Amino acid sequence: MQLKLRTVLAISALTLTSAAQADISVVLVNVTSLPYDLSPNNYENSPNNYSNSVNNYKNSPNNYNNSPNNYTNSPNNYSNNRNKIIHNGSSVGYFVINKDGITNFFSRAGKRVFYNPADTSAVFTNEGKYAGVLAQNTSKNLVLGLTPEGLKYLLLQ
Repeated sequence: MQLKLRTVLAISALTLTSAAQADISVVLVNVTSLPYDLSPNNYENSPNNYSNSVNNYKNSPNNYNNSPNNYTNSPNNYSNNRNKIIHNGSSVGYFVINKDGITNFFSRAGKRVFYNPADTSAVFTNEGKYAGVLAQNTSKNLVLGLTPEGLKYLLLQ
C-alpha cells in the first residue's frame, strides 16, 4: 500500500500540541517519488537553506534546547514516553518539540538523531543531511517519512 504524503507546513500550534502527545510512525520514502513540496529540491526543504542548516544555532545539537542533557529532552523524562517513534510495531525513539518549534527526534537511548526546523516539513540528520519528511498520510496521521539512509541512521543509533 502506497502512502500519499501531504505537507504539514500549515500545522497550527494546536495541532503541534496534539501531535506532541501522539506516536509517530516511520514510513520508508523514495526521495525521487516525493511531490515537489516535500522534496529536498524545494529550497524550503533544502539543507542549503540557512533556516534548515545545522549551522543555524536554533538547529544545532550544541543548542541546549536541542540537547539530550536538557531534562526536557531526556529519555528519563516521563512525558517523553508518550512521544514515541514507532517502526514495525516497536518503539525506536521519541520526539520533543522545543520552545523554538524545532522537533528533535531522539533514539531510545536519548541520542539526538534528527531535527525538523519549525518552517519546513523536512527532517535532517545531526550532520545536516536530508533524511526525510514529517508529513500526514492519507488518514491524516502524522508520519515520519524517512529515506532508506535516514531509516538506517535511526536504527543504528
